[in-house]
Amino acid sequence: HYPYALEEGESWGNDEDYLAELYGYKVRYNFERDHNACIIWSGCLENENKDMATEIVSPCYSLDILPTLCNLFGTEYDSRLLIGRDVLSDAPALVIWPDFSWKTDAGYYNYNTHEFIPSDENVPVNQQYIDVVNNTVKNKINYSKAVLNYDYFKIIKSE
Repeated sequence: HYPYALEEGESWGNDEDYLAELYGYKVRYNFERDHNACIIWSGCLENENKDMATEIVSPCYSLDILPTLCNLFGTEYDSRLLIGRDVLSDAPALVIWPDFSWKTDAGYYNYNTHEFIPSDENVPVNQQYIDVVNNTVKNKINYSKAVLNYDYFKIIKSE
């Protein structure tokens, strides 16, 4: 996560934007603010196995960690019950913010301004793609709320 409490605003009690000072530019979008790294290390990837190490460059976020670790440890799980994805799978990248904004390999969508910022200016993204991802994001957020409101995991465990 980004270093909390550095943004200007009443919620943090800051009169100055310390986050902009830290990053060296004014942060305009969630995806700029939340850019971070996750390192999962194993001693087995050293020496003769170092070629097995993998760098993930597609967008991913904290909810992708659990399914990825389940895959790495060989733990069985139902991927339909987790919002995140195994980043080592072929599942398309999708990062979701609580305000319904999102990021994929194609770019970032700010739900509040309805602005799409492509990852590559030379690769066009049509409105149908944006609509499909918006619906996916809404479904995932609604599903997450339902999991809590109706205790889906208790229901599944009792079956």
